[in-house]
Amino acid sequence: MGRKLLNSSAANLKRFDKTFRLSLDPAYEDKAEISDPFFETIVIPKVKLNQEFGEIDRLNRENTVNFFYNRGLALYSRGNYDKAIQVFDKVLRLDHKNLHAWYYKGLANYDLGKLDDAIQAFDEVIRLNPEKTYAWYYKSLAHYLLEKYDDAIQAFDEVIRLNPKNVDAWYYKGLAHYGLEKYDDAIQAFDEVIRLNPKNVDAWYYKGRAIKKMNLGKISFRKIGKYSRRAMLAFDEVIRLNPKNTYAWYHKGVILYNSGKYEGAIQAFDEVIKLDRKNSDAWYYKGVSLHNIGKCEDAVQAFDEVIRLNPENTDAWYHKDKVLRKLYFKKMSKSDKAILTFDNVNQLDPVTHWWLDA
Repeated sequence: MGRKLLNSSAANLKRFDKTFRLSLDPAYEDKAEISDPFFETIVIPKVKLNQEFGEIDRLNRENTVNFFYNRGLALYSRGNYDKAIQVFDKVLRLDHKNLHAWYYKGLANYDLGKLDDAIQAFDEVIRLNPEKTYAWYYKSLAHYLLEKYDDAIQAFDEVIRLNPKNVDAWYYKGLAHYGLEKYDDAIQAFDEVIRLNPKNVDAWYYKGRAIKKMNLGKISFRKIGKYSRRAMLAFDEVIRLNPKNTYAWYHKGVILYNSGKYEGAIQAFDEVIKLDRKNSDAWYYKGVSLHNIGKCEDAVQAFDEVIRLNPENTDAWYHKDKVLRKLYFKKMSKSDKAILTFDNVNQLDPVTHWWLDA
């Protein structure tokens, strides 16, 4: 009787090996179902073990876990995340402490956008082994994508504790602080990214954005120039590393415009337009800058481009009208201008005030 059962177990293991090899075949999905009757009726059910057959059943159980785990990996690698999750659940029913199954179940949920389920799976990995950096990392990313920035920062801090040189953790920690409008903390995180990788364009860019976003109401007017220069240095570094970065050119142009450096602003906005002719904001600021240096005809052309791209842009219509009135006023004769005395101006409509103030 004992020999017969041993032979039966050996035959079952041979069948397992054949099924496992099939699972490595990319076409396996069409050849066999995941819920093989052999595994459902022979291997998976919990059998009361005795001393004689305990070792064989243990091997069966371990091989079953390995089979389903590798099957789950194959499905995951093909992007079949829903089925992969089902298979990893089979693994976890057999071995609830299988750390890798929890991890890939978390990744599959993450890739499906089921971020809360992903976090639960990564929490299980962390519960089993709190030192697993990758679980902390993807947990923090899931929190970040859910815009739970405080939770994300806590998780990123764990990643950084385990690996202080993890550039991505520092970068996304900076973005989380940026999302919370904690710009000082964001800048510190981006500085750490830059220290680890001076060529990280994104870190330089968001450092510049964070400096630009600093609440100027909380700093003295004297320091505004200092913050503008710091932001400019960051955007210049982005441009040096990637001269085609439209956003860096645009923000540089805005800083120059706000600093009253209109010629430099126009050059920056021209770079934006060269890279993206449909950027209506760049055309608008170029128009205002041209107006401020007295190039009214060129300003009108810029505002016309804004209006062509976005006919609902009321600011462009307003500034175009203002410039046209200014041009008209310049062409008036001296006698006509003399009629517009101060008393007359007080009776004019607000639109007329605009071009007289221009």
